[in-house]
Amino acid sequence: MGIPVSYFSPIADCKVRQLTQLRWEWICWLKQLRTDIEAGAFKSTTEDLNDTLAYFECFQRADGYINLGDSYEMPSDARVDFIYIPTALACAIINLLNLDIKDKRAQQFLKITVRAASGRKFRGSGYEADPYLAFTLEIFAWGNLLQGLFKDRWRHTKEQALLFDTYVRLTDLLIDPDKATWGSLDADWIKHCLRLMNCTANNYSLLKISPLAEEFKRTFQYIDLLTALYEGSPND
Repeated sequence: MGIPVSYFSPIADCKVRQLTQLRWEWICWLKQLRTDIEAGAFKSTTEDLNDTLAYFECFQRADGYINLGDSYEMPSDARVDFIYIPTALACAIINLLNLDIKDKRAQQFLKITVRAASGRKFRGSGYEADPYLAFTLEIFAWGNLLQGLFKDRWRHTKEQALLFDTYVRLTDLLIDPDKATWGSLDADWIKHCLRLMNCTANNYSLLKISPLAEEFKRTFQYIDLLTALYEGSPND
């Protein structure tokens, strides 16, 4: 399979451009992997899984978090961008690669990293808390992880309880929009998140028409300097 990224170890000195690039590469990796699986163009092997586990373990802290940088010393919103989101992405990628293999090492990795990803109740920082919750649910859905989190092997875990609480809160917001606060999701985003959490069949058709897609891309896409000259602003 090969690992389609530019960096193979944590990035030093809080270099935001490189951190942003690597995060975007992981997002593209996840989406392409799911697309290839759905098209029948890729089937995971034990070698693929072991190579990817070894790669992510290079970024993993003892407490389970996947940190793109070499330090935890960063503002809380940066920790969401470069620790919590990458942790969710690593969970999603490993889950896709392990769906048919059921490797115990991968299952242990998921147990630790899903717990880490839930450290902020799957939410972002400040008034971006709920948008980042939606992004995390979307990432988990791309990794076919949401269905597993609602099934037996995750029953009675803190992570499952948090997802049920999220489901109730989002449903409440949909029924009573007056409860919305700064940064609350709009109705289309809420409906999409609830559909993803309700889905017991293949969720790929929902992901292809996701109302989050444009904002997700705007928030996370890495644009290099040369491309920025023609298409937009570079990442700072």
